[in-house]
Parts: sequence; structure tokens; C-alpha cells
Amino acid sequence: GRTTAAWIIDTHRGIGWRRRVAQAFDLVFVAQRDAVAPMLAAGVPARWLPLAAPADLVVDAPPLPERPYDVAFVGQAPPGSLRAAVLEALAVRHRVAPRDGFVTPPRMMARYASAKVVLNMPLATDLNMRVFEATAAGALLVTGPAVGQDDILPAGSYVQVDDRSVDAWVAAVSRALADPEVADRAGEARAAVLDRHTYGHRAETLVDALHEPSARRP
Repeated sequence: GRTTAAWIIDTHRGIGWRRRVAQAFDLVFVAQRDAVAPMLAAGVPARWLPLAAPADLVVDAPPLPERPYDVAFVGQAPPGSLRAAVLEALAVRHRVAPRDGFVTPPRMMARYASAKVVLNMPLATDLNMRVFEATAAGALLVTGPAVGQDDILPAGSYVQVDDRSVDAWVAAVSRALADPEVADRAGEARAAVLDRHTYGHRAETLVDALHEPSARRP
């Protein structure tokens, strides 16, 4: 007898079973915007609710010029992948933060806060957690294209790399580090995320939706 809701993520990794699970809920939110249309086509009243930043894990970070590392990346970068090749090339020219095995969320946020730039190479065009975590840590985000990214971050507050080549990524990072306005750009993105895109904000959206008169499905 209660109104139910689901927040479904990682639809870029397969929407089939997620769409079936969604049928069991009154309200469905999807973290990737391009999943809304196929959900609606299946009769699921889905809405876009992007991922967010963990405000409780944001640490006091030094100003960008005082951070010990130029670049940080937390995530999988298997040998032979574009991620691995880019990180290897960056390490020749810049100070890249350590990349040891599993990193807990608090350590991840601290690592991002120790770097001027955080690298984000999404597996697809998915707006992933790293977009929010990196910017909340005050680093400049250098990222691949992602659906909805320009709806979250102010224009000019991040660097988007459209070319999937090592040279393009290295050049973009090098230009960002040399930009005299890099700290201002990173600060603008951080303010936008902490003001509107934390998990607290997402929880408020969910709770408000559950109290909508039309929330229950027939």
C-alpha cells in the first residue's frame, strides 16, 4: 500500500533487465538521461535523476597551485586500454597521483583534492560519478563527452576531449594545467555541484516525488 521508487543507474551497461525491474515501482528515476526514452517506450514513467557528489566526504583542500599532483585518476585502466596509455603518457610530463588497487571513497575524495586535474574517460557517453566527485573536490575536470554534462556544469568550467587519442588527451591536460584561469574554472564547477548536485539534493528530489498526488501507478 505504499508508494515505491527506484533510482536505476548504469543503464549504459545494459537496459534490458533494468527495464524489467523498473516495472515493479511507481516512480522510476534513471541516472543516465538517454535511458528515459526507452523506459517511457516500455510504459515506465521514468525521469532523469543524475548521479551526485558525496558532500559528507568533501575535504578541505589546498588551493589548486599548492596541490602536490598535477593529475589524478581513480578507476580501472587495464593494460592496453586507452586509459592506461593516456596515464602512461601523462606520467612522462606531469606529476600523476599514485594509482594503487582498491581505493575507499574517503581516500578517493582526498586523492582528487590533492590534484589540479582529474581525468575522466567514461566507458560510454555516461554521466558517471567521477564527474561529480572530481569537481566537488575542487579539481578541474578533463573529461570525455557525456550526455547531460552541459546541463550540470557551467560552460567553460571543465575541459571536454572529443578525440579518442592519447595525443588529444595529453594535449588537453597540458593546456589545462598551463591555463592561468584553471583555479577559477575549477571553482565554478565545484560551486555548481555543491550547490545543486549532492546526494542530499537527490534525496530531496526523491522524497518530494513520493509525496506527489499522482505518484502511485494505476
